[in-house]
Amino acid sequence: MRVMVTGCTGYVGGIIVQHFEQKHEVFGVSNNCESDSSHFVCDLRQPEEVMGLAKQIEPDLIIHAAGVKDIAFCEKNVDAAMAINCQATANLVEAFGRKSRIIYISTDYVFDGQRGNYTEEDTPTPATQYGRTKLAGECEGLRLALKKIIIVRTAAIYDLRANFLKFLLDKLSNGESVECFSDVIYSPTYYEDFLAVLERVSLFPGGRKIYHACGESVSRYSFACQFAESFGFDHGLIKPISGEGQRLFLFPNLSLNGQITQKELCTTAHSHKQALLELVQQRLYETT
Repeated sequence: MRVMVTGCTGYVGGIIVQHFEQKHEVFGVSNNCESDSSHFVCDLRQPEEVMGLAKQIEPDLIIHAAGVKDIAFCEKNVDAAMAINCQATANLVEAFGRKSRIIYISTDYVFDGQRGNYTEEDTPTPATQYGRTKLAGECEGLRLALKKIIIVRTAAIYDLRANFLKFLLDKLSNGESVECFSDVIYSPTYYEDFLAVLERVSLFPGGRKIYHACGESVSRYSFACQFAESFGFDHGLIKPISGEGQRLFLFPNLSLNGQITQKELCTTAHSHKQALLELVQQRLYETT
């Protein structure tokens, strides 16, 4: 299968490329990559550039991971965020939608984060401009290519390269304490669980248009404690604090529920303890 991955130089795009290139012919697309036979420079906001790209590549599947995820940037630059997160999606569908299936990577931020446990069938109510622009990308994609596009929402994907895990590892390795929010709930997603959903959707697309690839709900404090215990650090270094009034864009419970997805695709999700122990083994392997 010929797979085109947008945002190939980003964190999520890089994880996708590394996985799919093991079994498929993969083409990476980015606005800032070096062009070669398998990497293409394209500003997805520009329809003429995307049309030009479509003349160079004929993928069976497009995994659209490109986008701007900086929440503060999106709040201050709504038009720019809409162009990147929504218009780029429309341009891809217009150029490739007749021949290529498209998977659009979306986010938990399409919800308002007040009650959590959001299912694939819940109505999105974003409370941030980032969430609104990603939801707009979902809606525009479905409007233009209902039969050719699938939405996969995910949350805080993590492996050893994830910023939060690297931050924890650095601080705890030096014996420094870390303050984490005990009243901010989310559903961080182990990268292998995210890839398992993508794999199943890419090979056996079901009848749904929206899937959730997510981990179990947990507070940021509890997740950090599990990280400390798994990696052999003193979990007493993790200090609970309240997120209320601390920082913008933190919500009481933004967690996703992926049970419908797991049932339809016959996938399961690791517990965070299982996932973190696997990462411990990976780290040991990489350092020996």
